[in-house]
Amino acid sequence: EEWREDLTFAVDDAFSYESTSAVNSPVLVGESVIDGIRLLEYEVQSEGDQAYIPFGIAVPPEADGPGNHHVVMVFHGHGETAGSVFDPNTEMNNIGGELLERGYVVVSVEMRSFGKFTIIGQGHDEYIRGLASGEFVGRVVADNIQVAETLLKVYEDEGFDSLSVLGHSFGGYAALHVGALLDEVDRTMSSGHFSPYGCMNTDYHDPCQDVLKAEGRFEIYDTVGLVSPRKVDLFYNTGDSFYTPAADEGFERLSAIFEKTGAPGNASFTVTSGLGHEVPVEAVLERFPPIDEL
Repeated sequence: EEWREDLTFAVDDAFSYESTSAVNSPVLVGESVIDGIRLLEYEVQSEGDQAYIPFGIAVPPEADGPGNHHVVMVFHGHGETAGSVFDPNTEMNNIGGELLERGYVVVSVEMRSFGKFTIIGQGHDEYIRGLASGEFVGRVVADNIQVAETLLKVYEDEGFDSLSVLGHSFGGYAALHVGALLDEVDRTMSSGHFSPYGCMNTDYHDPCQDVLKAEGRFEIYDTVGLVSPRKVDLFYNTGDSFYTPAADEGFERLSAIFEKTGAPGNASFTVTSGLGHEVPVEAVLERFPPIDEL
């Protein structure tokens, strides 16, 4: 609880978080029906810098109307867009479409500086440079938490049967934070990311410590969304360069934390062979049976 309070304060303080009349008041900007699936496009104004955060809600026929609101928020990876979660030709492997077929409401959030979410005067390069300081990550986390809070308002009359968050790569890192800070999240799932973002040294990050050569070094901060007795699932593929000794060591620490909280069975760590840096669809879907079987 102390950790969550500290992190909440740090995220809020990062960009002068202040409630306004526009907060959590979503604007419906588009609506359509494709093959029986209702697609709703929303924007909500950021509490931090008043930018408009785009997100979409896809509602399958089984979940249209009261009840059966098993909602999965999906966060795409670095360089992709909200639409990527429904595209089999991206790292997301159409995980959004697969969840829709099983009757889940899928919420796809546009990450800051990707796709439609480009802020005038602060383009992609400026945000990427912010990764090393944590500013970019802090803003994305706050965006996603705000979208989740907005969803609670959208469904406040109908309620949730469950609310899960699933992210891949950069989205997987953000999902861990959201799962930690939002009490309504039942399950947090992170694919291809369990390492310190501020210490990566690639073409997309400022030089710092190369985590891929860190020989198992791992900061407890990176268990952010995991210090909770709720369900947490971590996924890696053996062909993924992000799968390092640091990931194994981090899970060992996580297991110890869950043991202490009395919920040792709530954390899982799945490593799939034969795949690279992508969502392992089959492994993820094992956690999401068709809603008529729940």
